[in-house]
Amino acid sequence: MSFYSNLPVDATATPTLFEVISSQEIDGLLKPTFQYLSATVVGRYPSRTSIAFHSRFDELYACCKLLLEYYHLRKYSATFIEKSYGLQRESKRLAGSLSKLQVGAVLFDNVIVSYIRDKLEYWYTQLEGRRLAGRLTVWQRRFLDWYPSVRKLLAAFSLLCKLRYLSGRTRAASLLDHLASVEFRRFVYEAPAAKSGSIGNSADRIVRMNSAYYKAISGHFLGKMGKFIETLASGLFPTFIFAIRLLQQWNQQPDRKKDDLTEIPPPPPVTTETRDESDQGRICPVCESTVINPGVLQTGYVACYPCAVQYVSEHGVCPVLKTPVLGGTKGIRKLLC
Repeated sequence: MSFYSNLPVDATATPTLFEVISSQEIDGLLKPTFQYLSATVVGRYPSRTSIAFHSRFDELYACCKLLLEYYHLRKYSATFIEKSYGLQRESKRLAGSLSKLQVGAVLFDNVIVSYIRDKLEYWYTQLEGRRLAGRLTVWQRRFLDWYPSVRKLLAAFSLLCKLRYLSGRTRAASLLDHLASVEFRRFVYEAPAAKSGSIGNSADRIVRMNSAYYKAISGHFLGKMGKFIETLASGLFPTFIFAIRLLQQWNQQPDRKKDDLTEIPPPPPVTTETRDESDQGRICPVCESTVINPGVLQTGYVACYPCAVQYVSEHGVCPVLKTPVLGGTKGIRKLLC
C-alpha cells in the first residue's frame, strides 16, 4: 500500500479496469446465488407461497435491487458492490455528485438492462427447445436468427468501451455511462463536520452527568460500531458470495461415493405380467403413444423428448402431476437406452 501513498493524487483517482470488472463480476453473481438459495428452500420446504415467490424471482429480485441501488447511488454515488470495492461514480459535466437523470441512467444500465437480458436469454432458450417440435411463428424464427447477432454486437461495444477505459481515454466503462457522462473514481470518504456541541470539542467545559450526556455517548458509540460493522460486512460479502457459489458447484457434482452393491437385492425374474406392466410404462403421457426418443422430467416420468419439451414450454408443469418444473425445458434430460 505504500506504493499508492507515494503516487500523486491524479494517479490513484482513477480505478483500474480490473477493479471495475471485478465489481461487475461479483454483481453478476448475486442473482444466481440468491436464486440457488431460493430453489434450495423450495426444494426442501415446498408450498404454494414459496413456489409462487420462486416463479416470480426475477421480478422480485429486480425490484429489491432497484431500491437498494437507488439508495446507495443517492447517498454514496455508487452501487452496493461498487461501494464495497471502494469505487464511486461522478458526473463528467458537473464534476461532482450524480444528477437525477444520471442516477436513472445507472439504474437502467445495472437493473433494467440486466433484467431484459436475462428474459431474452430465457426466451431464446425456450424457443430453441421448441424448434425441435417445428411449431414457431415467423417472429419467433426471426428472433432466433437475429438475437445472437445483436448479442455479439453489444458485446463488441462493451469490449470497445473497456479498451478505451484501459487506454486512459475515458473513465466510463460502458456505453450507457459514456452517453450519460458518468465516470468512475475511487471512493472518497468525507469526514463529518465537527459540531460546536460535540463531545471532546472543548477540554475546558464542565462535563455534566445527565441524560443528554449519556445519550450523546451512546450515539457516538453506536455510530462507531455501525461504521465498523459496515466495513466488516463490505469485506466479507464477496467471500460469502464465493462460498455460496462454491457450495452450489459442489452440490451439482455427481456423488462419488461407491454404494455397497451386496446390500442391493437382485431384480425379480421377468414374467409375462411384469412385461405387460413395463409396456404400459412406455406410453407417452402427452401423445399417448409408444415413447420414441425418450426424455425424463424432474418428477421422474418419461415421455417423448419433443413432446416433453413442447408441453413444458407451453404449460410449465409436469404432464402427469401438474406440478411446476423448475428450470423449464432445462430440467428435461434425454434418456439414453
